[in-house]
Amino acid sequence: MDTGVHLQAIHCYEIGSQAIHQKSHVLSIEWLEMSLAKANDGTIGKDTIEKAYQKAIIEHDNTRSNLDPLDDPSYIYEQLLTPIQNHVNFKSLRQAKKQLLINEFGGDSPDLDLTTFVNYWLLCSGADLQSPANKSKLFCWYERKIHPYLYIGPIKMELLGTKPDIVQMYDVIGDGKIQRLTEVARQNLSLSRVVDPSGDALSPVRTSVQSWIVENFHEEFRVLPKIIEILTGLNVVEGTSSEMLQIAAYTFSGHYEIHLDALLTPDYEGEKELGNRMATFMYYLQQPELGGQTAFPQSRVATQPIKGSAVFWYDLLDDGSVDGTTFHGACPVVYGRKWVGNKWIRYLDQQKNRKCGLKPNEWFSIHSATRGKI
Repeated sequence: MDTGVHLQAIHCYEIGSQAIHQKSHVLSIEWLEMSLAKANDGTIGKDTIEKAYQKAIIEHDNTRSNLDPLDDPSYIYEQLLTPIQNHVNFKSLRQAKKQLLINEFGGDSPDLDLTTFVNYWLLCSGADLQSPANKSKLFCWYERKIHPYLYIGPIKMELLGTKPDIVQMYDVIGDGKIQRLTEVARQNLSLSRVVDPSGDALSPVRTSVQSWIVENFHEEFRVLPKIIEILTGLNVVEGTSSEMLQIAAYTFSGHYEIHLDALLTPDYEGEKELGNRMATFMYYLQQPELGGQTAFPQSRVATQPIKGSAVFWYDLLDDGSVDGTTFHGACPVVYGRKWVGNKWIRYLDQQKNRKCGLKPNEWFSIHSATRGKI
């Protein structure tokens, strides 16, 4: 995508210099090399860039030499750079640890934790990680059987991933409702927070702003939980069956690193009374021009932030335990803005709708449930 906006040598120099300060050695070297390549634009002297470049290489090698044998960070290269710096193939000889991690752990790997992080990087970069066998299990359909309402206006649904199931539903919310939701949300936007054992906290892993809307306080929004109820088969309207609607906005580089929606703190305020977050229903309210996908490393799929659509998945297994395979993350917005609406559905009010299975620790099957098979 050509936006007409381009980085100059001085911009690359400033990014590389900041990366030196943050000890992100691979990034500092790569950005300063880009600055050198653009030095002819006259925005900064080549000698200034070269000085910073040599500093970046020296600091990298000092870190490399002083590493504990057990350390294996992704922000350095596999070898010292000074001895090979003057080699004609300097760039191709060196290999960043991050690339080695991708080669070794991308896709499937016994090291689940590392694979989750690497797959997140890859999915946000546009990689296709699903095997032909996985893709053969995926399909799309017009849903009209789960509720009489849908006989008149069936909903387009698509199974995008399995284990866990990830379903995207299209055209579930119109432009008018979207406009009003964002207008109301703008009145009370604040920096997004994450849940930790000591309570809500600001964190660099989540860079967005958010607001909360109680649908029942707004006549025009009261229909939204009812529609989610129809589409999911879960209890969303009554009592303590769901949380308020969270509206979140992401601008350039806004992201949310991989996380679970289910709460891991058993004594966190409200969890005992409501039960854990059983499922997530996430609206895409504004689509950025580039980036902003939602990456699911274990299902090896990234959902596209298509305006008016929604993504649905279960956060718990059918016995109520946390599903550790539902780690997901909001990919950085590269260009444009992204707005989403999150509706978290709680566990304890779902006993009539989603009963425990015959075997513990099984996944809920969304596509089977929505098609009336269970």
